[in-house]
Amino acid sequence: MNRPIVVSARRYYPPGDSRLSRYHLYRCTPEGTRWIQLTNSRVGDYQPVWSPNGRWIFFQRVEKPWTDSLTFGDRLRTQLCLIRPDGSGFLTFPSPEPKIGTVDAKWMGYRHIWIRSSTKLSLLDLKIGKYIKEIQYKYEDDVRNFDFSPDRKYFSLGGKVYNFKTNKIIFETANRSLLFIDNENILSDILGIYKTNGKNIRSINFKFDNIEGLGYLSYFDKRNKRFVWIQEIIKDKWYSRGTYLADLSSGAVRTYDMGWDPAFSPDGARFIGPGERDTTSYGARPNGAPRAVFTVPLIGGIVGKDPKTLCGGLIEVDSCDWRS
Repeated sequence: MNRPIVVSARRYYPPGDSRLSRYHLYRCTPEGTRWIQLTNSRVGDYQPVWSPNGRWIFFQRVEKPWTDSLTFGDRLRTQLCLIRPDGSGFLTFPSPEPKIGTVDAKWMGYRHIWIRSSTKLSLLDLKIGKYIKEIQYKYEDDVRNFDFSPDRKYFSLGGKVYNFKTNKIIFETANRSLLFIDNENILSDILGIYKTNGKNIRSINFKFDNIEGLGYLSYFDKRNKRFVWIQEIIKDKWYSRGTYLADLSSGAVRTYDMGWDPAFSPDGARFIGPGERDTTSYGARPNGAPRAVFTVPLIGGIVGKDPKTLCGGLIEVDSCDWRS
């Protein structure tokens, strides 16, 4: 399946260079050809997500360009946007929390999008341009993602599982991420499997090398029963991630340079992600937090050779998505 890829990227300037670039959206083929710039704003465009039918791309626009002086949780005025794959048909919608950067978004059919911001999970109706459902949670809960059961009876938000109709919590755990394996089974980031009634039925013994720090689930491939586990590490005063792909059936684990939250091809055989390519520490941000590292678009297969860079030149990637 040679479906297109959308990437949020900017030109990368080395430390000491005073020039400032901004993140824009680009569309390209999985071979890294036919790059088409879709947006060209004076601010930053991030987190693109294809609609299920491939007719729209959803993304967030942040009023202040992302720089090393910003950290997660900084209050940034955001807009939620739609654009056609050819760059036409630009539309905007209000953010559920206008001064807090949006974290995550998932389509639900062709008309609705779930938006996870810092303290809310909100359902946006694109036809009327309004939010028709909201669920509050605490910022301190350290929510990493959310997911839905295939039959839409349940959804997970961080370590909690809810009834979709009533919004009531069915059970909660100490996890930061839960992903549905099917309608009745849920995978946790501490690598255990729960039933939707909260019963912990078994643990999974995967052998990860050099585990340091916490981890969370980023992606579950329901077709091939594989999942991505992101390891969070702080080394030498800066923050990094390790990415593992694990097979739920065999227990086999492979380490990849996928970067964080990679996107997969429709058949699950290939991936693209913002892989880390410059691990030089550039000192601390003004608030003492470590600076980010240079990331490039890496594309590779689940089996075979190591991933390769999708394009040449100094291009830094924030996020990407592969059309399903």
